[in-house]
This record gives sequence, C-alpha cells and structure tokens, in this order.
Amino acid sequence: MKTSYSDYDAELVALLEEAYEETRGCIGEDDAEKLYECGLSGEGEAEVHVGGLLVRIPCSDLPEAWFNLSHVFCTRDYTRVEGFEPQPGWVVVDAGAYLGFYTLYAAARVGASGLVVAVEPLYRNRVYIEANVAANGFQDRVRVDPRALGETSGYALMTLSCYPATSSLVEDHVLAMSGGEECGRVRVRVATLPELLKDHRLGRVDLLKLDVEGVEDRVLGVRGWEEVVERLVVEVHTDIVPVERIERLLEERGFRTRVVEIGSDVQVMLYAWR
Repeated sequence: MKTSYSDYDAELVALLEEAYEETRGCIGEDDAEKLYECGLSGEGEAEVHVGGLLVRIPCSDLPEAWFNLSHVFCTRDYTRVEGFEPQPGWVVVDAGAYLGFYTLYAAARVGASGLVVAVEPLYRNRVYIEANVAANGFQDRVRVDPRALGETSGYALMTLSCYPATSSLVEDHVLAMSGGEECGRVRVRVATLPELLKDHRLGRVDLLKLDVEGVEDRVLGVRGWEEVVERLVVEVHTDIVPVERIERLLEERGFRTRVVEIGSDVQVMLYAWR
C-alpha cells in the first residue's frame, strides 16, 4: 500500500497538480481533492460536480480525464467562438463522446426540446456515458450510438490507447499520443457521417462536435452531410491531419472557418459555420 507521495510516480503527481491548478475556480475544492486522490489510487471511480452537473469518472483514466473535463467545462474549448454554445431545442451530435462530458454539457443546454446524439464505439466508455446521462436525468434528450465514424461503413480494428479517450482507427495516432505504446485492439462497428444522420432521422443538425482522433478528414470527406449540418467544431489532431486540409475541405463545401489554438502542440480547434 502506498503511504506517502514519495511512493507515487513523480510524473503522475506533477500532472495531477497541473490539472488541479488548471481547474481551480471551475471545479470545487472538495471535488478537486476527490479527483486528486482518485488519480493517485488509480482504482474505483469518483463522482464530482462541475457546471451544475454530476459526473462519474474512472480513476484509472486520471489525470487525463481531468484535463478532458477541463477542456469541456473550464477552458471551454468547444465554445470559444460566438454562436457555438448549444441553445434550447438544438440538435447536437457529439462524435467521439468518450465518457460523455460534452454530451452532458450540451444536454443541459438544449433542454427537453432538444436532442444530443453521443457517438462512442467503445463499450466501456458507453457504460459511463449512460451512467452520467442517467445521473443527470437526461434520458429524455440523449441517444447513444455504439459506432465509430469513418469513410466507409462496416467493421474495423480500433487501436486502443492506454488512455481510452485517444483510442483511434489510426494506429500511428495512438502511438504518437501515448509514447509509442498501445493497449490492444478491438473490432468496432463503423458508420459514415451521412449514414449516421440518416439512421437517426436527423434532417437538421445545429451543431456537430467532432473529436475522432485522427480520422477527421476521412469522416468529413464523405459527401452527403453538408446540407444537414449548420455548424461544426472539429478537434483536429495535427500529428496526423494538417488543419489546412480540413479548412480547405470545409470551405469548398460552403463553410466559413476559424482556427483557434488551445495551447497544444498536436491539437487545434477548427470552427466552421454557414
């Protein structure tokens, strides 16, 4: 049993300290302490409140999941451009939903008259999405789709990152994000974006949030979604996909674009709207 901070990995402690400071004033001190201790143990899960919502997080995903929580609720990297805050009655697609942090953020804002479709291919992550949705009473406005998005429909092998949020259909991305390590592979169902919209009978999507770990160009390159989606915010993983490629693709399809730096060497946010 570890009994002092000297027993823990120095890098882990440093990252937990960084996450603690980054979310100061956004996450309450008691909840931050829960996340800190949870991250040190790596076992069980923590329940914390952020933005008026209850969120369950597996301790094995910390500190990375803490940074992801900050990404949505504290630094608010998906809403840095005016007009991208989900509104009552909106239809939102959260592609690459992970544990459902952005799903909850959007569901709280679209209200009972809106809809959020959370797209997440990994079963273990979907368990947390569904638990988080239920804990906040959002079953009336959230659907969970168990597929990955890609350039063709069918099945594909997903490379598992040892931090589940960065698992990907692109092996090189996982290796780049996790120091050359992977934690296995799993077969997942894949849909194209037009197929997903058709299956959910979505004739209008007010906002598409896309965080698909290095397959942004493949997902958006399939034609048939452009007339349905009004605006999108894409987390572009520039270690795999040059942001200029996505900008050009979207501008050719009638969207205006804006790139926002978020302090990362390998990620930027690309906002696009009609």
